[in-house]
Amino acid sequence: MFAHHHIQRERLTIRERMSDILSALESSSFVEFVRLFRPEEGRMGVTVTFVAILELVREGLIDIVQAEPFAPLHVRVAGANRTLRVVTDNDPAPAVTAGTAADADSDSKPAADARLDLEPDA
Repeated sequence: MFAHHHIQRERLTIRERMSDILSALESSSFVEFVRLFRPEEGRMGVTVTFVAILELVREGLIDIVQAEPFAPLHVRVAGANRTLRVVTDNDPAPAVTAGTAADADSDSKPAADARLDLEPDA
């Protein structure tokens, strides 16, 4: 009378989502951050996508950029010459190469209103 049904959730992998994000960036130089998420996948999809974005940033494959405070975030393929700069409201600090950020002087701390700028040097 009653049939048993087994429903399995499709498993989302971070590596697959990383590939999806990189594929989206092949067709466009910038992708709006929120467009990378698929709300129909629920919390699991949002979490997997966010971790995939963080992993791509950590691996140096993508950059997250913002034109001005409170502006939308955009994702782009990382440039070859990646540097990190702490930018205060009035006085930009010298650039720090991404690989040597840990070697920076521990006594120098950025101001509380500083922001991180991932723009490549021209």
